[in-house]
Amino acid sequence: MADENSLKAPTSSASIVSGWTDITNIYTSNDQRAQSETLNSVMAGYNFGFSIPTGSVINGIIVSVEGYGAGNNASRRSLTAALSKDAGANVAGDVGASTDMGSGEAVTTWGASDSLWNTTWSVDDINSSNFAVRIAVSGSGGYIRYVDYVTVDVYYTSPSATNMQIVISETWKDVTNYQIIVGGTWKVVTGLQSIISGAWKTIF
Repeated sequence: MADENSLKAPTSSASIVSGWTDITNIYTSNDQRAQSETLNSVMAGYNFGFSIPTGSVINGIIVSVEGYGAGNNASRRSLTAALSKDAGANVAGDVGASTDMGSGEAVTTWGASDSLWNTTWSVDDINSSNFAVRIAVSGSGGYIRYVDYVTVDVYYTSPSATNMQIVISETWKDVTNYQIIVGGTWKVVTGLQSIISGAWKTIF
């Protein structure tokens, strides 16, 4: 089995609790920013386009937000991040951290490569267009938070070759040994790679 990760940015967004403006600016890092000074206002980025392989195990998720706050202390520059399975309408996973964005543009992260955000995730959850990040103004209202770019990095363990299946007599069967003919002789395959997302990945 191989441990891998996939990093994506949202391609869709929604205002969940009013206050945020220009929320489509979170798709790319280009100094064009979403902004809000309204306490507890929430925006969501979703439709990330993940294609985690079927059979993989989700190990952890990191959310990164590029931006800053206009306030003169941590409470006036803080945001929280949460994960959603329904395009941001509801919180599915939360690490419960209100984080100071700082007064100069930088990247702030929530989660870890081994953090599931206090919930469970299937491959279908992650690959769904409704998988979302919710960004909320926390701390004190009345001071603008600026968000330039949002990304999600998903860490997972891809399935091993022993989990490969083929159809025999219209039934899926596990492949426990893989052989090919080389020079007229059957040879056991001891290593296998496949192209995943445009790059060669080791299957075993």
